[in-house]
Amino acid sequence: MIERFALDIKSLKDFDNNINELKIQQLLFKYGVEVMYLNITKDTLKQVKVEIGIEGNKDRIDNIILPILEKEIGLRMSVTSRFYNEIANSHKIVIKSQRAASLKYGVSQIARDYEACGDSYKIFDNGKKCVVSLSDGMGYGEGAKKESQLALDLMYGFIDIGIEVEKVVTCVNSILKNNEPKECFATLDVLVYDHFNGKASVVKSGASPSYLIKGESIEKINGSSLPVGIIDEANYNKVDFEFDKGDYFVMVSDGIGDNIEQIYH
Repeated sequence: MIERFALDIKSLKDFDNNINELKIQQLLFKYGVEVMYLNITKDTLKQVKVEIGIEGNKDRIDNIILPILEKEIGLRMSVTSRFYNEIANSHKIVIKSQRAASLKYGVSQIARDYEACGDSYKIFDNGKKCVVSLSDGMGYGEGAKKESQLALDLMYGFIDIGIEVEKVVTCVNSILKNNEPKECFATLDVLVYDHFNGKASVVKSGASPSYLIKGESIEKINGSSLPVGIIDEANYNKVDFEFDKGDYFVMVSDGIGDNIEQIYH
């Protein structure tokens, strides 16, 4: 187990968050913007902060600087403060990335015959990303509950330190597959939403279908993979999409089935 887990961790690669300041300065110069200084930083929530000093016309801030920053950084940006030095005819500007939208979430849960529910859920939101997950332990009752809770506890331990969800599923699969003395497996259904670019993805490992509801349209998102902990290699499906204002995303266990369309209407 330790060797396999070490191999999974060794294969993890940090996402390259470097922003090319020199390239941005060159683009701004190309469009006639005289840059005195440019400093780009990220806080603990990975919100981007741009401090820039320019000479000349303030109209270039909205017409040139913001569009270039948004294209190169890949996020929606807005000016949070600006200071004009009339003598030097220069501007000191602070620009920050803004949230594309807010995600609201809720949970409803019921156990069969008033036993312990074998389904577990967790919600993680650090201001940058929101991760909503559902796990169904095999069987039912207290045993299934412990399996699903273990799968989610392991998963969120890795997510909390910034590891991408696909790699997390691989790690959790290795740990559960080698669990001693009792075999342990559970489904994983994970929604990842980026507050700043509005993009979302769902990762399924043996999970029931989810439903993306846009107005009167309901899109069914299936997953045909096995639960984690059954086979050596992690088996999952991933679907990328974007939310629009007013959309709903419904994640369910196997107790709902295809009745979701009837329930919604």
